Amino acid sequence: MLALSFIKPMMMDLGFYHVAVAPINIPNDIIEKYDDFIARGAHGDMAWLANNRAARLNPRHIFSAMKSILILSHPYPDEHQPPEAANGVIARYARGVDYHRLLKDKLAKAQDWLRGQDIESRAITDSAPFFEKPTAAMAGIGWQGKHTNLVSPDIGNWFFLAELLLSVAVVDDTPPRAEKMPTCGSCHACLDICPTAAFPAPYQLDARKCISYLTIEHRGMIDKQFRRQIGDMIFGCDLCLAVCPFNKFAATAKNLKQDNRLRGQANLDLADVLTMDQAMFLNRFSQSPIKRLGLNRLQRNALIVLANYFYDGAGNDRAVAARQRFLPLVLRLLHHADAAVRGSAIWCLRAIDHETFA
Repeated sequence: MLALSFIKPMMMDLGFYHVAVAPINIPNDIIEKYDDFIARGAHGDMAWLANNRAARLNPRHIFSAMKSILILSHPYPDEHQPPEAANGVIARYARGVDYHRLLKDKLAKAQDWLRGQDIESRAITDSAPFFEKPTAAMAGIGWQGKHTNLVSPDIGNWFFLAELLLSVAVVDDTPPRAEKMPTCGSCHACLDICPTAAFPAPYQLDARKCISYLTIEHRGMIDKQFRRQIGDMIFGCDLCLAVCPFNKFAATAKNLKQDNRLRGQANLDLADVLTMDQAMFLNRFSQSPIKRLGLNRLQRNALIVLANYFYDGAGNDRAVAARQRFLPLVLRLLHHADAAVRGSAIWCLRAIDHETFA
């Protein structure tokens, strides 16, 4: 058996904020919520969420020698950068290096240290079928808010989660939290701000309507009913996170040590995106989460954001000037090999010049 206080300093030196012990057994209510989510088809195209149910119910299927679970949080910068004209906005978590890469590097160092203590481990960074958020809530890091994301009373909700399954039992000998864990109470700001009404009820998400899902996970054309709601978001969406009041009131949030590798450009120039070829895309995004999206879907998103730019500013001087710049770029994409890019280009042309392309 190992004391958490022995492990925690090393993890914090790597940049993790919370280091907590989670219960091994998954409660029935979590399993029931998961089964309902899948039964409703709310996971959309993310078929992997419906797979490996047995491993989700019992983490020993992931690591047979497991005797304890460590839940780790790693903050990322909450830097609001106003969007620029004819630009697409990137969600805050994706503005720097791919967090999978960064967390795997840090977890590998943690595993090297653990092996020196004769402890074997399995590291998880979205890389195994695991009930990450509810397990983190059970570990006392925070609670799942009405937007279904984890909220910490200490650092709000701008953080990643990672896990270490250990071959040794860990006892939590750290001082208990002095105050009772808060809740969302009567606040429903995250529900109200969602442009696509992706929350059918508090604490429930229909991923098929979520802008993060639509711009990242969804393949093919984005349904017409959601295109205008996407606004200027070219990769992901964090509107529901940004309005959470615990970001504002968190006592330590503004004093966190941030890893500068997670900082980066908040906006993408739409003209740059629309004129990219595959080599340019890979060169630009080789270290970014955006690489996973692929050039076709990034251009599809850019065309929708560009259409919204013209719909929102139709007739003003800025839009008139931009029309001359963007019209030939969009016309060229009518011959694109990807059907979703071609279809989005048609949609965009109607926004640029409705009379000509009605």
